[in-house]
Amino acid sequence: MTLDEVYNIFDGCSFPVCTDVAPAGTFLPYAVLHVVADNNTAADNLTYCVNVSGTLELYTLSKDFKAMAEIENALQAAKLPWQHDTSFIYGQRAFMEVYTFGAITGAVEPLPTPEPTPTPEPEPVPDDPEENGEG
Repeated sequence: MTLDEVYNIFDGCSFPVCTDVAPAGTFLPYAVLHVVADNNTAADNLTYCVNVSGTLELYTLSKDFKAMAEIENALQAAKLPWQHDTSFIYGQRAFMEVYTFGAITGAVEPLPTPEPTPTPEPEPVPDDPEENGEG
């Protein structure tokens, strides 16, 4: 799965899904998607595989089970493991459903191996002591 595919998982939802921040004037329900590629797998002193962690926050005035089902179905269809948590934001009088998920975007292409630099041959030292400055 590529990073672009991760961003497109929720395209079929019936409510707006914004990236990182919702624009001013966005009405409930809406969701905010945060994706971070910060959990890479290393092997042999190289990044072997890029792992992505994501969070989708769904904001609603009341529990919206239809919207929650849309998110869960999208995550299931993308075959991503996910977890769910609910919070109530008292200052905004809104529910926040938080879905955390992980994705493996694939192996990193290995860098080409540089060709070894040939070692120059040392100049021969003459056997005659007068020629090599010793006599």
